Amino acid sequence: MGFPLNLSSVNLLPKHNGHTASEYDMQEEVAARCKRLVFRMDTTKNGSWDINRITPKVYREIRIPQIHRISDIIVKVTPRKVYNIECKISDYGGVLEQAKDHLQWADYSYICIHDKAYLPEYWIKFLMQDGIGLLMWKKGTVMEVIGARPSGSKDKEIRAAVMKTLAGKDRRPMTRTKKNPPH
Repeated sequence: MGFPLNLSSVNLLPKHNGHTASEYDMQEEVAARCKRLVFRMDTTKNGSWDINRITPKVYREIRIPQIHRISDIIVKVTPRKVYNIECKISDYGGVLEQAKDHLQWADYSYICIHDKAYLPEYWIKFLMQDGIGLLMWKKGTVMEVIGARPSGSKDKEIRAAVMKTLAGKDRRPMTRTKKNPPH
């Protein structure tokens, strides 16, 4: 189901309204903050309560050919708890559809926008209706405005393909750069 309004021309934050950040800056900072998160997972072992602290794995710019999308940020807490985050500084036209498409494989989907962005009321309704979360970003700060709800149904084939891609990224050795010379 598409959105009833034409959102392709929506630009909630003009490129020259005083902000100097780029979408890349936003992605870098949001990904870095996600890497520092610690999730708690409660499990029962032998009748006693046990709390495991989990540091997530964070991936950037992952191509998902099955839905013809690229995920800006994927946060994998466990194989059963995976978040998708779409970052946009301007030109917001398709971000709602992108976040919704990612719910085909992700457990949770978020949109991250600049804190100076104008957010129409109907956007809030769409986010709430579809269970998509909203993060607001400003250099140095990321704030959750609307929490995402768990995706009700996922495509098992797409999910398996994404998890296989992430596993391949985990096995790939780190490439050497000028900033990262061999020891």
